[in-house]
Amino acid sequence: MKVKSKPLTLYNVSGDRITADVHFVESFLPAPVVIYSHGFLGFKDWGFIPYVAERFAENGFVFVRFNFSHNGIGENPNKITEFDKLAKNTISKQIEDLTAVIEYVFSDEFGVLNDGQLFLLGHSGGGGISIIKAVEDERVRALALWASISTFRRYSKHQIEELEKNGYIFVRVPDSVIQVKIEKIVYDDFVENSERYDIIKAISKLKIPILIVHGTADAIVPLAEAEKLRNSNPEYTKLVLISGANHLFNVKHPMEHSTDQLDKAIDETVLFFKKIIENKKAD
Repeated sequence: MKVKSKPLTLYNVSGDRITADVHFVESFLPAPVVIYSHGFLGFKDWGFIPYVAERFAENGFVFVRFNFSHNGIGENPNKITEFDKLAKNTISKQIEDLTAVIEYVFSDEFGVLNDGQLFLLGHSGGGGISIIKAVEDERVRALALWASISTFRRYSKHQIEELEKNGYIFVRVPDSVIQVKIEKIVYDDFVENSERYDIIKAISKLKIPILIVHGTADAIVPLAEAEKLRNSNPEYTKLVLISGANHLFNVKHPMEHSTDQLDKAIDETVLFFKKIIENKKAD
């Protein structure tokens, strides 16, 4: 069983370039599609993401990992260098990008046979983006959220004052001395679309299977956020806690090896999606 992969280049409706990779095992085609959305300061080649793609492909999925057009990745696929773009990476832009990827997957250009089933997998901020998109796109059959945020309102009172005064703020990268510039356009986009981008309100509307996977040692997105997501839609949601897992499932970039926590997240999500497929066949 050989996993094939091929690079993709596509564009959103604004003409922004999106780079992606698709992974699949030819003998499993046509197969369901899983689209992975990374979080803030993430990118498609970060740490565990290529490994996750391989594991899902081995389990019979067409797996697509992509870079949001304004995530800061330029010529170097393994390092953020385009900080000016990253400073303008609005929620609206990310949803526009995910929409473009979905449209591409279901177009003739994609070139990989799928069976029409679409699952979204989002990590951290990418979880929030995936929730909003799932509400707005009936093609999404199920949703998996890894260490997902429950709100895009992540600004302190001081930061809002600085944004109003200077038009930008600097945000410290976790476990680093590096600071990243965020322009007021990002905050304004959230405020102007606060009703649409209310993650808790959005997830409460969903009537599709939802899996929430969260580490008990996540210091970046507290476990309380996962519980809030679950409690907002208990009928359709399953919460899986991974003991000792941090926000990145105990993996660093570049990834030297997998971890028990990451493999647990993968296994739980693969099983969750497979059960949905089996239930459809049984209907």
